[in-house]
Formats: sequence, C-alpha cells, structure tokens
Amino acid sequence: METPNEKKINIFLVDDNDIFADIVSSRLESNSVYNVESFPTGEDMLLKLTKQMPDIIILDYELDSINSNAMNGSEILSLITKKRPNMPVIMLTAQKGIQKALHLMHSGAMDYIVKDNNLFDNLNKSLESITEMSELKNEIVGLKEKTKHYRKRIVKVVAVSAALIALLIYIFFS
Repeated sequence: METPNEKKINIFLVDDNDIFADIVSSRLESNSVYNVESFPTGEDMLLKLTKQMPDIIILDYELDSINSNAMNGSEILSLITKKRPNMPVIMLTAQKGIQKALHLMHSGAMDYIVKDNNLFDNLNKSLESITEMSELKNEIVGLKEKTKHYRKRIVKVVAVSAALIALLIYIFFS
C-alpha cells in the first residue's frame, strides 16, 4: 500500500499486442508502486509525451501489427531521446540479438529485455535499477544545492574574518 509520502512511478508502456500490454500493466500495477498507461503505437505515446512526462517508458521494438506504416521501437526511441535525452527507456523484443541490443543501447535505451520466461524478473530488476538511479540523481541535485548554499555562507564568513583581521592589525599595529 502506498504511504502518503511515497510517489507512484508513472510508466508509459508501448506495445501493439493488447493482451500482452494488459498482462504487463496488471503485473506491474499489482506491485502498487507503479502506475502504467498503455499505448498501442509509439505515435500515440509521443502525442501524450507532449502533455505528460512519465518516469519511465517501456517500448516494444516491433510495433507494426496495428498499422503496417507505424514506426518501430528504434525510430520511436530516436525521437524520445531527441526530445527528452534523460528519459529512461526500456526496450522489449521477442528477438534475441546482441547486435540489435547494442544498437538500441547506443541509441539511448537504458535496458534491453527479451520477451521470454524471465521477462517479469528482468523487467522488475530493470525498473528497480532505474528507480534507484533516479533517486540517486535527485539526491545529488539536492546535495549540489546545499553545497551552493554553504559555499555562499563560507564566503561571507571569510570576508567578515578578513575584515576583522584587518581591523585588529590596524588597532594593534597603528
């Protein structure tokens, strides 16, 4: 159960297989940490992306069963990384292939998961890693802000100290 200070992680899931998308959504949402919105095409998801930012996108590689002219996952990934370069994207595919995986990872995907018997274990591990990395990035941003604040205070203290030293030198040695 979600506590008041826990934020649900919003996921956009893009898969042209409605049954598969429903299974993945249900499985993830049963965790009560994730809120999943599904899209049958990458183009539909891109339209929503202009209005709402998810925390993570899960994107199928093959997206042509509904519309044979639909962009594939690689093309959608390219558009996502141009518009939102820091958006975590997990690529899904039914095909095992190291070349495709390397290409997608070099194109900006954070992970590449094969739709096999280990899908849910691998997906959960990937989502946990991405969430942890995001939390660490947010912590770093917060620490940088604190550092800026303390740096300004130190500069003021040093400036005051220098003025006091100058005054003491003037008093004692004049």
